[in-house]
Amino acid sequence: MNLLGRILTKLGADNPAPDDDFWYRSTPGLSTSAYLSPETSLRLGAYSACVRVIAETLASLDLTVYRRDGDARLPDRDHALAYVLGTAPNNYMTAFEFWELCGKNLCTWGNFYARIETDSRDNVSALYPIPPSRVIVGRDINTGLITYTYSDGIRPQQSILSDEMFHVPGLGYDGVDQIVGLSPVELHRQSIGLSMDAEGYGSRFFANNATPPAYIAAPGVVNDTTKTAILNYFARQFGGVRNAGKIGFLDNGAELKTVPLNHRDMQFLEIRRYQIEEIARIHRVPLHMIQSLDHATNNNIEFQGIGFGQYTMAPWCERIEKRINMQLLGPREGASTFVKFELDSIMRGDAISRAEYYSKRITSGNMTPNEARIRENDNPLPGGDKLYIQGAMVPLEMAGQIVQKEVIQ
Repeated sequence: MNLLGRILTKLGADNPAPDDDFWYRSTPGLSTSAYLSPETSLRLGAYSACVRVIAETLASLDLTVYRRDGDARLPDRDHALAYVLGTAPNNYMTAFEFWELCGKNLCTWGNFYARIETDSRDNVSALYPIPPSRVIVGRDINTGLITYTYSDGIRPQQSILSDEMFHVPGLGYDGVDQIVGLSPVELHRQSIGLSMDAEGYGSRFFANNATPPAYIAAPGVVNDTTKTAILNYFARQFGGVRNAGKIGFLDNGAELKTVPLNHRDMQFLEIRRYQIEEIARIHRVPLHMIQSLDHATNNNIEFQGIGFGQYTMAPWCERIEKRINMQLLGPREGASTFVKFELDSIMRGDAISRAEYYSKRITSGNMTPNEARIRENDNPLPGGDKLYIQGAMVPLEMAGQIVQKEVIQ
């Protein structure tokens, strides 16, 4: 029996007919890189750069707890969550490290998990991150509640409910059929795998390639001693900067021929450049932020940076904020308290643009001078908490009265 016959026999009698569409479908989940995983994806320079940009930007943002007072919102620095979320989530991590890990896990695994620890008053006192690889999310068959089975590497495996696990899911979560976020690495396995294969090809090419830039073609057979003597002669006479421009001479019909870069190698470079753009597209990261400056100019970099804040970081921040409000504050405090990442620092323009922005808001009575100073990390000044409005604009019929009043005084 031939190979095809053995395959069909192994598949069984119910295998599709030879002309069935089954044989022409794409293989699901096919990847050129069998070793690709959320962790190994970080070995790829472009992917790691995108993850670092998002994770480090998220970690650098201030996270403020606000209290609602009528229509106003006031920072609540005495709230129990203010220290946990903004300074030290646990006894071995800073807030920067905690949110950086959150961003990294969301960009690779599509989920971030942290065990919730509460005090005697049921206030959140600490958050302990758990690697996504150690968490199994399921649903209790009796109650229908989502359960988290995990091991922190110290205690035996245990299962807890959602009120004890802070879970930020990524794209795809619906809480019913899809109870975890989808991993960006799995979603874009083909694109990332192609990039890793191209990088591996380049590494092997430079390690194993034995193609010289030029070679000497001579008629007849030349022994090894003569070959070595000729090559040493060329190295002495024409090698180095001092010998540049010298004219060479070959006898006995020998010719010097160069080896040009072939078209296949040119396509390799184009593929690598395209894959960098493809990975940046996956995470919505501007190319200049991962040191790809081919299309960058002084005029568009600033606007791309603001767009990064609006269309990349703002959705991530909103996703995390909503989870904090729902899980860590809950119905008990959610009506009066909420958290917010401060995005102003990454969405403001250059110094001149910011000065014009503050000037217009202050002179129109929409911002106090001290509010502008605080946003620029300057200390507030006495009398700077008042609202001002530009008074130069007056009705035309009142202009003469104002001038006359000033003259009399």
